[in-house]
Amino acid sequence: MRGTVTAMDVKTNTIAWQHKWDTNAYNGAMTTKGNLLFVGHNDGRLIAYDATTGEKVWEFMTDAGVNAPPIPYEIDGKQYVTVMAAGNSLAGTKHGDSIWTFSLDGKFESVDDVVKVNADDTSAAGESESEDDKEGESVSSGEGKTANGLAVYESNCLACDGTEGANGHNGPSLQTSNSI
Repeated sequence: MRGTVTAMDVKTNTIAWQHKWDTNAYNGAMTTKGNLLFVGHNDGRLIAYDATTGEKVWEFMTDAGVNAPPIPYEIDGKQYVTVMAAGNSLAGTKHGDSIWTFSLDGKFESVDDVVKVNADDTSAAGESESEDDKEGESVSSGEGKTANGLAVYESNCLACDGTEGANGHNGPSLQTSNSI
């Protein structure tokens, strides 16, 4: 399967520019006011193109398929782009679980310069939790967690992966998959 990233001139209904990819384009795209188009690739790259010309101006390799659309936002006058790299079973991409945030004026030489933060690690936010603090936490019953997990599965996965994880519409068999 192959895909394209295609920019259309809506005034003339013609293709302004197009990049043909070696895999399907199962990815979200986003444009900025600054005339950049950000799009994720199945191989893990987040790519920025000049929205007018289609010239690639930047790319970054993440650790999983970038199949979610990037999100632009501004804080205190500084613009950021955030994207989740988690992969997608239907696109056949490498799975992961990371969120990448970039400043449009930021610079780094390599992935070694990127700060990685574990979402469960509160010390990254300047807080820490002692073992004594953890002992006093209440734990909900396993039954409640199972019911919550089933509700999430039914809302998000059931159509593709089926009731037993093997009989859905176009989804992989979760019973035999090596990627989960």
